Amino acid sequence: MSDPELGGLVTEFLLDVRPHIVDHSLRTYPQEAVGVLYDNPVGVYPLINQKRSATEFWVSKVLVEDALTYLTSTERIPVAFYHSHPTKTADPSPTDLELIKTMSGLSVIHGVDRIAAWMWSIEPSNGDGGVGRLVEVASVPLKPLETPNV
Repeated sequence: MSDPELGGLVTEFLLDVRPHIVDHSLRTYPQEAVGVLYDNPVGVYPLINQKRSATEFWVSKVLVEDALTYLTSTERIPVAFYHSHPTKTADPSPTDLELIKTMSGLSVIHGVDRIAAWMWSIEPSNGDGGVGRLVEVASVPLKPLETPNV
C-alpha cells in the first residue's frame, strides 16, 4: 500500500472515530486522555492515565494487555493507541517521539489544533539498516467546541 493510500484510509478512520476521541478527551480534561482506538465498529477503549497529569500519561503494561485482550475477544480490531494534549498541538513531544519510535503502528494525538496520526518509518539506505523518520500519516481538523480551549 502506498503512502497516499494509507493516508486516505487513516484519514477516513480518524473522521469516523473523531467524536469518540473528542468525547473521551473532554471527559478527562484537564488530564491527558489515553486509550486504544478500534474498528468494527469504531470507538475508543479508554485507559486510565495513571500519572493523572495534564502534560504526560502512563499506563501499566497489564492494563494495555487487558484492553487488547478484551478488544480482540469481542472481535474489535485495535488500530492505534492515542492520547490527548489538552493545552498543546497534536505534534509529538520529545517523550511521545521516543514512544513512537518503539511502536510498530500508529500513534494518534488529539491536540488543540487537530487530531493527527503518527508513525516511525524506516527508509532503506546504503546497507546500514535504514534511516528512521517521523511521519504524520494523516490529520483531521477539529470542529468548534472539540477542544476545551475554545
